[in-house]
Amino acid sequence: MTRYVLLRGGSGRDDVMPGLLQISKPGYEVLTRADLRKRIEDRGAVGVAEWQALTAGDGDGDLESIYALFHVEPAEGYDNLRWDGTRVLDEIERYESIARNRPVGNVGRTSPYPRLMSLKHLMQAAIMARP
Repeated sequence: MTRYVLLRGGSGRDDVMPGLLQISKPGYEVLTRADLRKRIEDRGAVGVAEWQALTAGDGDGDLESIYALFHVEPAEGYDNLRWDGTRVLDEIERYESIARNRPVGNVGRTSPYPRLMSLKHLMQAAIMARP
């Protein structure tokens, strides 16, 4: 079974990355923020300072956040998709309500925390790019 990832940001309902990613290897790694920073710095990756500034307020006070890292690649055939961020959240709410057999409300929550749903439901929020 193929599993996909849609990236949403934390700056608003419409902060959704275009396309989909596909999980390319089973499993994941769990790293602390400090471990992840070190790994990125050791590789000389661009954007470390920006990422550190964006994540400076993550977590609860002095507690260290943890990250689950998956191996992903662009999902072939989905790169032309754009997403209606409001519809994405509506479809998550609809899917979770069906799965739990009771109404689920987001109450305006736009957090980037992981949420699960079927690809069928997610595609209801797709906006096809015009050629």
